[in-house]
Amino acid sequence: MERNRDDFAQKVKTEIAKRAGYMCSWPGCGKLTEGPSSKPTGAVSIGVASHICAASPGGPRYDPGQTPGERASADNGMWLCQDHAHLIDAPASAHSADQMRQWKRQHEVRVRMDLAGQRPKEVVEVAGEHIATGKGNVTGLDIQGPAIIKPGTRSVAEGEGNITATRIGYPRRKAEQ
Repeated sequence: MERNRDDFAQKVKTEIAKRAGYMCSWPGCGKLTEGPSSKPTGAVSIGVASHICAASPGGPRYDPGQTPGERASADNGMWLCQDHAHLIDAPASAHSADQMRQWKRQHEVRVRMDLAGQRPKEVVEVAGEHIATGKGNVTGLDIQGPAIIKPGTRSVAEGEGNITATRIGYPRRKAEQ
């Protein structure tokens, strides 16, 4: 029987897992999905490379506008623990492809920061218009930590003194203060 699915190749699954740090990308989960087995050698995996847009027609979030190559690419994949992989594709699931892409981006930012030793707690998304006026130190938008700044975000600061439209930085660790 022929399968009409655009599944991930093993190489793509590995890339998706590595980009997620072998941790579940579901917001708030972060469960480690690879580790040692109970035997002296070997490993156990509870991770799943899940399709953001389904691999075949009729699947959750199927996008007929995608090519087979796009459906089978790492861009269309998200690393999840088995629990969340099943939950995301459950018939009652209302999670959109855009929402899943956002979760994936946020998780990958956390993993990159963790690799750099910055241990982020959460990634915020910044959107809209941020306006500040006054005297002295005036900052329109002050981002302290990991953030995704959405297109069209606007920051304005007006007044007298030290004016900053947008300030992006990371809180200092105790050892650096």
